[in-house]
Amino acid sequence: SLRNRVLRSRQAVRSELDVRDDQILVVMVGNIRAWKGQREVIAALRLLPERVRNRLRVCFAGATAHSDAEYENELRAEVTRGDLEQCVSFLGSRTDVPELLGAADIAVHASISPEPFGLVVPEAMGLGCAVIAASAGGPAEVIVPGTGMLCDPTRPEEYARALEQLVQDDSLRKELAAAAPARAAQF
Repeated sequence: SLRNRVLRSRQAVRSELDVRDDQILVVMVGNIRAWKGQREVIAALRLLPERVRNRLRVCFAGATAHSDAEYENELRAEVTRGDLEQCVSFLGSRTDVPELLGAADIAVHASISPEPFGLVVPEAMGLGCAVIAASAGGPAEVIVPGTGMLCDPTRPEEYARALEQLVQDDSLRKELAAAAPARAAQF
């Protein structure tokens, strides 16, 4: 099972990622490709008030193919332009995705091309993350009210609103995270 692949403690992973105790760790798992929606998530971060952004540590975990190197360069330039360097990290290809998700408070999925299933959504839910996912494709069937949040991935303002809500409302974030594993188990 996925949980059996979590070998390091939540605190050890968060420490490795330089996540402060007062910060909320947001993880987006997926190869760095334009259709995966990393650009839209960065745009959402730029829309957040500074006080909200300061509470976030956002990590993009995923490999970048040679053909997508220019896209990654554009993302890094957006991070710099948005003064998000203290908030955003690119982790590259990782073999410890279950541990990253196990340490995360929020998992984000933002594919702008609907995915038939999107395995990362039920995986994140199964590991107890509050999930914000694209409202099209598989995630729209996996997430039901009370188990996560759905947003239009072409509208960064929807992701910004969802992130702000989960940062400001600890009980909502914890309720979604607590309800997620039972829903994910159905898949």
